[in-house]
Amino acid sequence: MSLHHLDFPGSIGIAPETMRAVLEDILVSLYHHGFRRVALVNGHGGNVPSVNSAMINVLNDRPDYDVRDVLWYETTETVALVAELWPGLTTGHATADETSGSWRCARICAAGPCRLLTLARLRFRF
Repeated sequence: MSLHHLDFPGSIGIAPETMRAVLEDILVSLYHHGFRRVALVNGHGGNVPSVNSAMINVLNDRPDYDVRDVLWYETTETVALVAELWPGLTTGHATADETSGSWRCARICAAGPCRLLTLARLRFRF
């Protein structure tokens, strides 16, 4: 996705239809292997229409399948951590939370239970 960023050297984009088709294939494969609860952790609001379309297409025929789209930067845990790390930050593209948040999350998760989005919290939200 993000085809509007292709003018920036090195940027890679895929068509929304491609993303939807890939997600559908992934979700169907997971279902085939017995998964019934899946969280798609998303980091780009522009992906939401393709993600939602894929989810609708897959879930229509699988009423026992629970798939959720989680925007990592909107979780309560992430909002609290951003406020702790960068008080008063105005969030948005290329700000500290977007560019550093994932690096910080990786370091926190590598050290122990992740404070941003734990599996226990995901299970609770289902």
